[in-house]
Amino acid sequence: MAPGFTDVTSFTGLLVAVLFLIQLGQAKMAFKCEDGALSLPMSQVCNHMWDCPDGSDELPHRNCPSMGPGQTVHITSPGWPGKYPNNASVIWTFASEMGLPLLLQIVHFDLQRNYDFLVIGGASDPRDVTSVVKYRYGHDKYTDKPFEMYANLTGNDDLLKENIWRSEVSEMWMYFESDSTTANDGFQLILSTPNVCKPNWVYFEGSCYRLIDTVMQYSDAALYCSKASIGGHLAVIHSSQENDLVAMVTESNRAWIGASRKFHNSKEFFWINGDKKTFTNWRKLEPNNFSGKENCVEINYVRKGLWNDHFCIMKKPFVCEMPAL
Repeated sequence: MAPGFTDVTSFTGLLVAVLFLIQLGQAKMAFKCEDGALSLPMSQVCNHMWDCPDGSDELPHRNCPSMGPGQTVHITSPGWPGKYPNNASVIWTFASEMGLPLLLQIVHFDLQRNYDFLVIGGASDPRDVTSVVKYRYGHDKYTDKPFEMYANLTGNDDLLKENIWRSEVSEMWMYFESDSTTANDGFQLILSTPNVCKPNWVYFEGSCYRLIDTVMQYSDAALYCSKASIGGHLAVIHSSQENDLVAMVTESNRAWIGASRKFHNSKEFFWINGDKKTFTNWRKLEPNNFSGKENCVEINYVRKGLWNDHFCIMKKPFVCEMPAL
């Protein structure tokens, strides 16, 4: 089951909901977001989803705020708690912050079986979640990549309520379509992001980070991070994005990270958790092993984010990393 969530909000389509209704023969788009709704003729907004029926150019996607850790929203079919309209076509695209997974739980589900559908999927390219509804054609017209479809749901099977759909990327999309005949009760869903870090820790791609501002020697800092109360290690960095995150966490303080020389006077450094070192961000002319005793690595040397080898007996703040909850 999903972990506990906070900050519950209700919307009929969040973060971006695009609602097409056929009214008096004219198609309309309605954008629903935290700050209200906006309706425009189809000729004015097509939102990168497909070629506009009138041949006009497509306009940029209207983004709404993304979801941070521990947030929950309720998503409902149009007209909820009443019956949904006929000839409805609704598209939701969702994005989370910091690469958090998105968790979708079904609370109520009642669609006309085999005639009305809710399709759930993940964006194939995190940079372009706006054209995901092109799943009908098999590929994204902008990236030429296939879409990932998690489920195509119809009917009112109670077993649907037992599933929690998890997006393996930080984007999820849903597409609801009803035909021109009978309309049922519709659906109520809960979309959540997990509270993945303890208070005062910062999440990034499956790990949580925290600056410990009590100054310690490298060995004491490493021991502190590995204590049972933390269950982690000094920060291990594999990318420029992760390096930027750790530099941000340090608040520009020179701080220990989890790299040190493999052997005394060796040119090779290793990560404290045994991971292969594939990324470095040394300051120019570093590491220089001054006096042959600079065996441990600090971040924010001279400039934010740059690394330096330094004496392990020096006392500094340090960054701990632990697995996300």
